[in-house]
Amino acid sequence: MRWLWPFSVAADALSQRGTGLRPGAPPAEDLTLPLLLWVKENCDPILVDDQALFVQEISAGIKGMINGSRHLHRRFARTGWLLGSVSLENMDPVLRKFASTGWLPPTGIMAWDGMCRKVLLQTRNFYYAWHRLLEVAGGQNFQLYVEAALDAANSLTSYFLAKDASEPTYLQEQQLAMLLRSAIAMNSGIPSNPCTCQLFYQALLRQSVNFWKACFKPEHLRQGPSGDVRHDGALDNLVQEASPCTIIKEHSWDMFVPPLEALLLPEEDQLTGNFACLPKRIVTLMVCGQYWLHRGDTKMAKRHFHGASQMLVMSMDCFDTSMQSYIDGQGNTHLLNLQELFAYLGRLDQDASPFAGWEEKKRRWTGSREVFSSKWPPQEGKQRTLMMPLLQNAAVMPPLCFDTNGTLHLRLSGYGDRRLQLFDWTGTWSLMPVRPLAGLMQKTETKAVLIYVDNPAWGTLGHCIHHLTAVTFATLGSALLRGGVPEMLKLRATMQLYLYFPRRGLRDAGFEVGHFRSSRSVMLPWLSLLSPRPPLLMSDEQPLINRSALPPPLQVADLRTCHGGGVWISRTGKLSREELDAFVQVAGSFPGWSGRSKKELLQLVWGQGRQGDDCLLEQTGCLRVLIVRRGAMARGKRTVVNLPEALSWISAHYSADEVRVAAVEMEQFTIGEEIALAQLADVFIGSYGSAMWWPIFMAEGSCVMWLTPHVKFWYHKGRPMDLSAPVWSNTGALEYQGLRKLRHVHVGGGLPPQGTPGEFQLSEEEEPWT
Repeated sequence: MRWLWPFSVAADALSQRGTGLRPGAPPAEDLTLPLLLWVKENCDPILVDDQALFVQEISAGIKGMINGSRHLHRRFARTGWLLGSVSLENMDPVLRKFASTGWLPPTGIMAWDGMCRKVLLQTRNFYYAWHRLLEVAGGQNFQLYVEAALDAANSLTSYFLAKDASEPTYLQEQQLAMLLRSAIAMNSGIPSNPCTCQLFYQALLRQSVNFWKACFKPEHLRQGPSGDVRHDGALDNLVQEASPCTIIKEHSWDMFVPPLEALLLPEEDQLTGNFACLPKRIVTLMVCGQYWLHRGDTKMAKRHFHGASQMLVMSMDCFDTSMQSYIDGQGNTHLLNLQELFAYLGRLDQDASPFAGWEEKKRRWTGSREVFSSKWPPQEGKQRTLMMPLLQNAAVMPPLCFDTNGTLHLRLSGYGDRRLQLFDWTGTWSLMPVRPLAGLMQKTETKAVLIYVDNPAWGTLGHCIHHLTAVTFATLGSALLRGGVPEMLKLRATMQLYLYFPRRGLRDAGFEVGHFRSSRSVMLPWLSLLSPRPPLLMSDEQPLINRSALPPPLQVADLRTCHGGGVWISRTGKLSREELDAFVQVAGSFPGWSGRSKKELLQLVWGQGRQGDDCLLEQTGCLRVLIVRRGAMARGKRTVVNLPEALSWISAHYSADEVRVAAVEMEQFTIGEEIALAQLADVFIGSYGSAMWWPIFMAEGSCVMWLTPHVKFWYHKGRPMDLSAPVWSNTGALEYQGLRKLRHVHVGGGLPPQGTPGEFQLSEEEEPWT
């Protein structure tokens, strides 16, 4: 059995034969909720007549719960990447009865008092959520799903409200977060992950974090002014009509704050719809909750804090990951993790506390408020974030085969006909059916690389590159670092790419029978980086694929092949420097990918002439400026009306040996040539959008100019920018942000003369304010 491995291990495994063994197992104590161990060491029940027998039975019960806890968490650690592999039958009967009824032999939790009872109640909260989720984790009972998921979410909220900010985050909590997300994905038909903040939303998330830095104070727990002049002044400024708090309250509450049922059974795409980017919404609601506290409106404050707690528990496995780049130890950014936010919510004034909202929502066995405001014994010196150590988007798999229906068969044992699925943990939520391997068919020595492809990554440059950074790092990154280009090419020769489209993606891309539409794929040319073989299209609806609609070299997978091993790769939720560096190195050094040499590109794009040759070929102090002119794929948007006049002005003010400027449509070049053009440019100019991903290939220290539309508000790093003059920054506006050492300058657009055809101004609804 394979584990979910980090990228580097996945890449190493791809270069070796056989299935291998997982790296060392966690120590046994890491596979038991530490609260149970604390109860065993520190708690004695209330005395009864037959004390010896009673204590003996209690001790046996606690020991049985500890063993059951270790068994459950060990099994999930081994097979958690394979959904449905852990079910309610894997929960020990003693632990199951404790979770569902609070029973311990020969009595229940009430046999203890004080801190011991509180810790056991808290432990029961935790395992009750496990119990309810395991009831529906296999996706067999949809009617039970909604009630179970609501119960689990309520239990988790109570559990985290009781935790102190000084407490570590346990491995079991991370596993439970993954189980919650997978149970929702398997039962709801949810189209995408509401935690994924991409492209435009990533910029908005950055703005919200700066909004948080300026306006949130962790000591502000009660209604009325906090007494901090700076903080109270910042909240006073939010009274204006254009502030997020006013807009949310008066215009967009239902759009901004989805009810829990809408997150469990969404009716819209959460990647681009109203419920996208939950971390941004959580942060904004927390600040606005303090705003209403400041104004003395505890009812409105409670509403905001309750909405934040709902979304926080639904994004507990990604919130910390999304926020990690903002936790810099300055101001109050250290609070941007799940456990500290829940600790803040647990300390709030009773009248503004979100706890009552959860209790009113679903009254069960949750107990009194006093129980959940208590703190269990602290353990210092550990990380408190919910960063998933196994959340790496690459599951290395044992020998595998496909059948004609597109189902993946793995060499597994002990699962019978159980429903199993692979899950894309951090990108758009894909589910891929899996069956235990029943027999062998045609064998091949190639390694299967299964890549989940969503429609944005298939057709939009920014999504495509963002997606492929993870894939490239997981497949070729380690080989490139270990042995350079020769080792990378050797590994590349063993790979066969399978592009997995769920049915919705199949239709959106125009590949489903009866839904053909001609559309150009941005991703397809990039796939030659990863394998010399034509990529193969597969889907969980394999018979619905329209073969005649596939652009070459894409082919329909002949699903009668067995591979010695493989890797399932999903898109990363956030770029890392290692991923981006590997992608840039692979793409920039790939041999034979460009039709022209760099010298030919220089002469073709920047022109030739005796006076400017030194400028072009030797870089003698002159600047090479590349302007991206939006082509047909922009559909008339993001174009610069006065580009010819700007080029004429440059020619009139600078000689050819000082500045060479070229305006190009990137679609006219091969991908290799496009990368080379970016590498050759000293200054890159383009409209805000996906084309601004090309600067990641520029030499560090180069300059990037972002042309923005004419808008009333334009924010960068959470602050309004006055674009009447250029604004300089070390951070880009897209996901790579500061991962490449570039200088960025933002230039605001103006309005053209009256009568110029086209749309040149965004409406207030379209502007990036909320």
